[in-house]
Amino acid sequence: MTVEPSRVEIRLDVDGRLIAAVTGAVGCVACAAGLAEPGLSSLQSAAAGVLREAFTLSEGIMPLTVSISRFADRIEVEVVHTGSAAPAIGLEKVAGFVEALAEGSESQFLIGGVDRVQSESQGSMALTRLTKYLGPPASAQ
Repeated sequence: MTVEPSRVEIRLDVDGRLIAAVTGAVGCVACAAGLAEPGLSSLQSAAAGVLREAFTLSEGIMPLTVSISRFADRIEVEVVHTGSAAPAIGLEKVAGFVEALAEGSESQFLIGGVDRVQSESQGSMALTRLTKYLGPPASAQ
């Protein structure tokens, strides 16, 4: 059975109370795709963290856009904000995460448990994309 790609797009005002709605939608898509714990809660936590960062960087400019896409092999969560051109997750945070892993840190980090983080910016718009594979990545097979 093949899985048709699907996409949910949510436009948000800059309001921290809306993070729960996004993490609920991420959880719904992830559950429907068959993502089990601990990957499910890791993806939800990472999405919430990126959204919090985007709220801070958006400088109150609305709306933010969150897209949750389901593919046959993965789930992608994209957060797009306008304001600061910095993506919601910068290289310094990714580098800090890698450093914490190398040191054996037990601290929960913003992107822990996500398979891939991508960020790009163009003008005053910035995009952060989180990818969680539903099984081993194709390169590992």
